[in-house]
Amino acid sequence: MWHPIVTGGVGLYHYRSFESGAGNGGDTRPGVNLGGGLEYFYSRRGTITFETLYHAVNEVKTPLTTFNNGQFWTVGVGVKRYF
Repeated sequence: MWHPIVTGGVGLYHYRSFESGAGNGGDTRPGVNLGGGLEYFYSRRGTITFETLYHAVNEVKTPLTTFNNGQFWTVGVGVKRYF
C-alpha cells in the first residue's frame, strides 16, 4: 500500500565553506524545511520512504560573498520499521 506523507520543521543549520585563496568560513543559522513524499508498506510494519524536502535558511555568509536567501532541496530514500 502507498501512503502520502507531508513533513515540516524548524531547526539550526550549520554550514562551512572552503574557498581556495580565501579564508575558511562557517556559521549556524535558523531555518525551516517543508516537504512530502510517499511511504510504501512492503509488510505490516516495514516501509520504504521516498521524500523531497525544501530547506530555507536566512543569510549565508562565505569568505567571498553573502547569499541573502540560503535555500536548497534534498531528495531521500529510506527504510522505516514500525514497532
